[in-house]
Amino acid sequence: MKKMQYASTSSGMTTKMVVFQIGMAIFGLTMSIPGQLNDLLFILTGLLAIGMYWFLLWTMTYEFGQRDRIRADAGRIRPQFHKGFVKALIANSVNIGLAVISLVSKLLVDNLPFFGEPQEAIYYTPAWAATTYAITEVFASIAQAMYMAPRLLWFRHNPIVLLLMPLPAIIVSGLGFYFGFMSEKKIQL
Repeated sequence: MKKMQYASTSSGMTTKMVVFQIGMAIFGLTMSIPGQLNDLLFILTGLLAIGMYWFLLWTMTYEFGQRDRIRADAGRIRPQFHKGFVKALIANSVNIGLAVISLVSKLLVDNLPFFGEPQEAIYYTPAWAATTYAITEVFASIAQAMYMAPRLLWFRHNPIVLLLMPLPAIIVSGLGFYFGFMSEKKIQL
């Protein structure tokens, strides 16, 4: 019974992270589409969207960290300093999955040698790999639209960047939870 109660109170953080990501993706799209006519405006609106996303993640996880500190001080749960990182990793699992699929299909599209030595290799680009790459690229770009400006200006068609884009959100969430847990000032529940 106690584990079910912990799971239900703990899943709220992951759900909020996913909702924030969807909301900030829409916000990022609406901010960056008009700014694409001017590079400076595009960068400024992109930085605003990224900063706002990180701020929302920080404040939300900081509050959850403070709540867990109260529960830990009361002896209801064990301290889990890594909880913010784990929850952010779970919330970004779709982004990471899309990035891995995009990376693998991009490697196939870039004509990797499949048979024989590199000098006499048979190069073959499967059509399904190109289609998979295009579809995952679009979905990953929409899911992480708050990073649209730097990605389109400097890292276009680079699936490794898609794989690295969730890392700042995971780090911000983990640090926000940790500092919230370690803070002396308590919130009122």
